Amino acid sequence: MGSAPAALGGSPSTYVPCRNLAASPFRFEIHPDDLYRLHVEAEASDATGVGAGAFWAIVHSHVRSEARPSSMDVASSPHPDALHLLVSLAGEVPELRGWWIRGGAAEEQTLEIEAGA
Repeated sequence: MGSAPAALGGSPSTYVPCRNLAASPFRFEIHPDDLYRLHVEAEASDATGVGAGAFWAIVHSHVRSEARPSSMDVASSPHPDALHLLVSLAGEVPELRGWWIRGGAAEEQTLEIEAGA
């Protein structure tokens, strides 16, 4: 969650883990109950002016492939203004890459990680 979607200049505020409905190491789909809860929390935050009511990024891992969106990731991306952070666990060292997924295409985004963040 964040102050606004990453594409609109927002900043991240909270990491909220969600369950994988697919229960598979090959496919990721946010559990509908978790997605509903996040939407309710986002709307409540916006209504109270807390400023943490937007999907800033969507994070998931690829256990056996590189940190690049799969065709399934691209086809099922419901939040075009949220950054997609993919973590690959395929190598000896985890790899993190960021992507915009919009209009059926994925475009890599350069990530800048601040020390101490």
